[in-house]
Amino acid sequence: MRCQVRGCLITDSILLAMKKVIYTALIMFAGCNFSDSAKDSVNTNDSAAVNDQLPAKINKPEGCYAWQSGKDSAALHLQTSGNNVSGTLSYKLFEKDSNKGSITGNIQDDLIIADYTFQSEGMTSVREVVFKIEGESLIEGYGDIDVDGDTVRFKNKTDLEFNTERPFIKTACK
Repeated sequence: MRCQVRGCLITDSILLAMKKVIYTALIMFAGCNFSDSAKDSVNTNDSAAVNDQLPAKINKPEGCYAWQSGKDSAALHLQTSGNNVSGTLSYKLFEKDSNKGSITGNIQDDLIIADYTFQSEGMTSVREVVFKIEGESLIEGYGDIDVDGDTVRFKNKTDLEFNTERPFIKTACK
């Protein structure tokens, strides 16, 4: 199912069923080795201030998220400070070069908009990424892009489609 940025509603029963399938797949997925040290370094006194800066309907998107589909997988570890986000992101796609790097960006409404700086095939590249925050899941956005050297940006973020078939589901950090 493809959805416009603000034009898609998923019923709770469908979302629950999707989560059960993803959680089962994540149990079998053992490749996500994130350290808790970055998570532990967040000052708990700041957590109330961080939550106050985000819209009330949005959970603070912090911690580890992952998806797996067949032999493809991805992992995301986010840290927040106010509306700013940073962390690591990696993709392991079957028969493709895997890539891993860092993301930095901010939260705007129910979207995380960030630059993903990664290494692949010995080159450093930057790709804009957008994730829609939906409860305990992050849905990656796709759309038309502009390429400028080693940097890829979306042409128009309001025209993005979000792949609800591959949600990044919040999981325990390892």
